[in-house]
Amino acid sequence: MTLGEAGEKLIVEYERWRLVEAGKDNLADRIEWISKEQGDGAGFDILSKNDNGTDRYIEVKTTTLSKETTVYLTSNELMFATLKRNDFFLYRVLNFKSKTQFFGRNGEYKNFCTVSQQTYKANIV
Repeated sequence: MTLGEAGEKLIVEYERWRLVEAGKDNLADRIEWISKEQGDGAGFDILSKNDNGTDRYIEVKTTTLSKETTVYLTSNELMFATLKRNDFFLYRVLNFKSKTQFFGRNGEYKNFCTVSQQTYKANIV
């Protein structure tokens, strides 16, 4: 299992716990691990549920380092978070493999991150 997959697994388990603790067992059973089941490219990793039953789109970024470690985003992830800003959550998993911690942020990235474009994709024609 890769570091990214391990972080996502942790958040899938947390989301199930969160919903069960809220008395929403039926919603906990509806969580989908999108990146594992369908592959990358959806713009998010996990489809969970908010307490009211609406969709909660989760992107997980995992590091063995600290909170200050740079997060790398695809343009698709950035656009998806903007499109689904009200129901989008970033979970940042830190210090994985030592003293694992995580926190979440809701909304589009520009609300809680400084975002700068760093790379470009070019195809030779």
